[in-house]
Amino acid sequence: MVKYGYTIVYVNDVAKELEFFSSVFGLKPKMVNQEVSYAELDTGSTTLSFVKHSVVEAHLTTNYVKIEPNCKPLGIELAFISDNVEEDYLKAIEHGAKVIRAPSETQWGQVISYIQTPQGVLIDICSKIEE
Repeated sequence: MVKYGYTIVYVNDVAKELEFFSSVFGLKPKMVNQEVSYAELDTGSTTLSFVKHSVVEAHLTTNYVKIEPNCKPLGIELAFISDNVEEDYLKAIEHGAKVIRAPSETQWGQVISYIQTPQGVLIDICSKIEE
């Protein structure tokens, strides 16, 4: 049996990313190593982690496309379901996020918005999809 365990995002500055996620989404660190080169956020059942590029480069045997501040969004997003998309979107902007797409309603009735964190991670702040 295989179980999805966690998502790890490689960034330049783990401490700054933790500060952003704590300030905007209220997520608190579950674990941070002494060098602040690896950290996990308490998000519920699935862990969201951040690790410094320099740490993961020592483990990989190949190059990868780095998420960097002000980079083009990569082809993956972290989606956060919000009860108030507009409010959380504006809070993210206040804390240094880059606007990718302002909140708007889709044809299926979901409100979506896209930002990039100060470290370059693509985030979708969206409403719950009504079933």
